[in-house]
Amino acid sequence: MEKEETQKENPLQKRSKTLHKWVIWTIKVAPIIIGGMSFINAVLTYFEFTTIILNYLVGVSLLFVFILFLLSYELKFCVWHRLLLYYIVLYNMLSIYDLYIGIPVNNQGFLIIHLGLAALFLLLIVRFHAHE
Repeated sequence: MEKEETQKENPLQKRSKTLHKWVIWTIKVAPIIIGGMSFINAVLTYFEFTTIILNYLVGVSLLFVFILFLLSYELKFCVWHRLLLYYIVLYNMLSIYDLYIGIPVNNQGFLIIHLGLAALFLLLIVRFHAHE
């Protein structure tokens, strides 16, 4: 009888495990969503179609990305997860550089730079994912 009582989980422990699973899932999926939305934002900017909502969703603080880096190391995520974070950092750095200093290319050249960056990281992610 005592073993049955000790084996039963109380509701707080069950809630804690569920919350832990959701946190892990969110940390894994956030870079994928942010990277994809950054790419969409770059393409839409080429066509001179920008939305404030998308800019707010894509415009991620580099501090948040740094926290995701730390969590990915602490939770021992694979390399391709961190490659997504590197893509997000480089995308943001490129956009910030273009905003304040300026890159001497037209919209088409800027789109090609973003597409090249995305293609490079996509190839690296596929390579590392295939070798795991």
